[in-house]
Amino acid sequence: MLNTPTRLRHAVIGWTIAALIGLVVGFGMARSETDAEVRKSIQIWSAAFEEIVNTYVDTVSPSDLMETGMQAMLSDLDPYTTYISPDDRATVDVLTRGRFIGIGVQVDRRGQHVAVTSVVEGSSADQRAISIGDVITHIDGEEIASWSLNQVRAALRGAQGSAVELSLLRLGESPATLTLRREPVELATVPYSGFIGGSRHGMGYVRVERFTHQAGLEVKQAIGDLQRRASLNGLVLDLRDNPGGLLNAAVDVSSLFLDRGRVVVSTKGRDGLDRSYRNTNPPLYGDVPLVLLVNGRSASASEIVAGAIQDHDRGIVLGQTTFGKGLVQVIRSLPHGGSLKMTTARYYTPSGRSIQSAPNGADARPSASRQIFETTTGRPVQESQGIRPDVPIDDTFSSPLERALLQEGAFFRFASHIARTYERPPSNGWERDSLIASFRDWVEAEGISYQTQTQDAANRIDSLVTADHPDASEALNSLQSTLQRSVDRQFEAHADILMARLLSEIRSRYLTARGYYASSLAEDEMVREAVSLLNDERRYVTVLNP
Repeated sequence: MLNTPTRLRHAVIGWTIAALIGLVVGFGMARSETDAEVRKSIQIWSAAFEEIVNTYVDTVSPSDLMETGMQAMLSDLDPYTTYISPDDRATVDVLTRGRFIGIGVQVDRRGQHVAVTSVVEGSSADQRAISIGDVITHIDGEEIASWSLNQVRAALRGAQGSAVELSLLRLGESPATLTLRREPVELATVPYSGFIGGSRHGMGYVRVERFTHQAGLEVKQAIGDLQRRASLNGLVLDLRDNPGGLLNAAVDVSSLFLDRGRVVVSTKGRDGLDRSYRNTNPPLYGDVPLVLLVNGRSASASEIVAGAIQDHDRGIVLGQTTFGKGLVQVIRSLPHGGSLKMTTARYYTPSGRSIQSAPNGADARPSASRQIFETTTGRPVQESQGIRPDVPIDDTFSSPLERALLQEGAFFRFASHIARTYERPPSNGWERDSLIASFRDWVEAEGISYQTQTQDAANRIDSLVTADHPDASEALNSLQSTLQRSVDRQFEAHADILMARLLSEIRSRYLTARGYYASSLAEDEMVREAVSLLNDERRYVTVLNP
């Protein structure tokens, strides 16, 4: 029988070699001409691994060291090729199936806090009255201020039926500690569909939040339900903030609108592993006038759909340039419950365009040097980082004041303050000037900084200059006063935009997800522009056939 240190060494070496060989052979990455080099590399790596685990000055966890080594190895590749540990297995289920085991909340950072940004109806969190805006301070007794969002999300998920203890801060209330059970949570691919301005106008709206394996079916059912309620004269398909998902799901959704036989997307992989994905069925909604809404957070599968619709002149893409993720990943199972999300190909729109962003997010090439492609009817479309919309609409929140307030989570936190102050909204709605004045007073009272980047730069100059040049102090003070007056005027100049943001956040505290979407459509600038296009046949046709 082997002694304990020897057993550990053999276990570590055996596990490491088995894992690496499984990865190499299972993925078909090794070729006969490189087998020797692969075996040599594995031997070197496993020998170093053994030495570190057994003789390094401090005790080293083999599993932690393996994960660190894996992430370091993958960091030299693209940012989308990552190792998914067994503890993060729920990430795979969210990506592919839209489900996970947890308490039913989504979280994000708002200023310095980790806050609940949505609650799934019927979930454990919903049953315990956790609300949007609640701040999570501790999980199972551990303070989470320094945790990454991935760590927070992983801690909230776990085995079905297991318990998790949360410490919450709610504005106007004492801290609360709740114990919740983790249960299966289903995330809807289509959280809302309905008619814009009532069914009599026949303008349908479908919101798609992710591309799971059920996306095609759910979109099909949503549009079918609309058609059963009233004649469908036009359709707005909302892909804003949709990070993507499965390539096949994007093909399924695109195929609902494209003619049979049309290419939806092409992929080009290593060693000539190229493939074209086509619509193999007659389109169910091939004649419905269509507008797609996109923004800078529409990525991956969302961009496949937008590129296919645009290149085949099937509908109008409206909004902002999309994210620019033109790489295809597959998820492969690894030994002991881990997974590898790995890029295996680049994808191209039907016209042949790649929309992949440059690694640093900036394409230094002049616009004139980028290749021009043509749509089905001959419209020129330029290669770019992301899908450029046919009808661009600038991002509404572009002023320095709004960016500063968003960065501090001011709109989000004020909405929570309102929800705790008023049991229900006023029957005649919120009065604009009064609400904005209350918002500004609250920002001041909370000590929330909304200095713009220009003001921050002026502060840095002040601290650098006045020590050596005290005579410049008066001029710098004058500059700061001028900048502050400019910011103050922005509260008035951007009152309508501030009001729209405040109302959007406040509604989310009082309404269900479906009610929130329905009430927001009438004030959504992009939705209004989409309806205008669909109602103006001449303009709609002109955009697609200039």
